[in-house]
Amino acid sequence: MIVSAISVCVAWQVTWAPYVSDYSRYLPENTPTRVTFGYTYLGSAVGGAATVVIGAMAATVNSDAVNSDAIGFLADRFPSFGGLVVAALLLGLVPAGAEGPYGAFLTALSALSAEGRVRSTARARAIFVLCFAALASVLATLSSGSLLETFQNITLFVLYLLVPWTAINLTDYYFVRHGHYDIPELLTKNGRYGTFTWWAVLVYLVSIAAELPFINSSVYVGPLVRSLGGADLSWLVGLVVGAVGYYACTKLFSGHRPRPVAPPREHATLAGTDPAPVDQR
Repeated sequence: MIVSAISVCVAWQVTWAPYVSDYSRYLPENTPTRVTFGYTYLGSAVGGAATVVIGAMAATVNSDAVNSDAIGFLADRFPSFGGLVVAALLLGLVPAGAEGPYGAFLTALSALSAEGRVRSTARARAIFVLCFAALASVLATLSSGSLLETFQNITLFVLYLLVPWTAINLTDYYFVRHGHYDIPELLTKNGRYGTFTWWAVLVYLVSIAAELPFINSSVYVGPLVRSLGGADLSWLVGLVVGAVGYYACTKLFSGHRPRPVAPPREHATLAGTDPAPVDQR
């Protein structure tokens, strides 16, 4: 149970990655990276931790009641503040309910037109969001009989897919390119980064395959789970395989990938050194 709880907490943080990309674009260009990271992490961590602490405390009193109707149970425990408790919990769902459909729309738009040639209109956004919300509502209603189990399975499934992706991204950012990218070229179809890197995709798929023997869910149980006492260590395996595999491939195929872009001139000047020329290969 402890490993499962940790997995859910990790999934909570990792699944915020797309939202960071979606909403950080609206910040001023000179916003420091540490500020973007700090406030994003604190907001998701503190908000999530507060809910987890309240739920854990309530479960120690009556776990069955919490599993069947958590909000109702909390409202009954504090009759004088029942309305306030329910309002606070429901209000916390509003941002996630708004970000989910909008984030999905931006992802779909990026997939259809990475170069930004497809223009979105207010009508298109509204139709997409309404359809997305309707589909999510139907699925939630159909799974209401086992909502917590369904939610946990979905969370773990997302974790299995996102952890290798995150490992590859972070390895590339911190250990390969050291945070220096040619942003316009990332959005150019036949630019210096190419359409895709086949060995990076292969590492991602291998990482997911490596997770399979360690998965423990109500849908699928890997062959190595029993020997581990039922612990689901799949995401840890995906993290290690993804990071190590990607870094090894960057060394093996170093002649087939663009080198890191040199830091901006003003950054190099502040460091007291002359900036290196940008590699245009």
